[in-house]
Amino acid sequence: FKERYEKHLNIMWAAEMFGYNYACAHLSIKTKIVNDMQARDVDPSIPLDSPDPPAMIHMGRAWFPKEHVDAAEPFRHTEGNDFINGNQRAVQVFCKCNMTASTITPWPIPESGLDWQSFHTLRIMHDGVKHFGGIPENELFRHKPPDGYYWTKN
Repeated sequence: FKERYEKHLNIMWAAEMFGYNYACAHLSIKTKIVNDMQARDVDPSIPLDSPDPPAMIHMGRAWFPKEHVDAAEPFRHTEGNDFINGNQRAVQVFCKCNMTASTITPWPIPESGLDWQSFHTLRIMHDGVKHFGGIPENELFRHKPPDGYYWTKN
């Protein structure tokens, strides 16, 4: 499957979606498709005080707002400027794809100006590490570039 489609699609980005669909089919679980349930990290910014926020978040990237550029500098990820609203949001401070994603959590976060996606991504990461401890590096199942892009070897 990978060899057949890899030249047209990077299917590794969607491996968990394939797994979900296959598992549901195997267990005869039906899924109803509903629009606007999830906010992606690269979607347009949602105000933190939105009266109708999405039910889910796709955590992957986070930005500090323009008024907090100095606080963002130690965590800057320059490749985020190419994404939708990257320049509007100012400085990308986290990317799940970055080599430091499991070891550096931008903290403290600004008290004002964060969008909904960035606030919840950073808050959940910080609180999770505080509660459960750091994320262990595991070279058996995850490997960093240039050999791979964080997918399992098996």
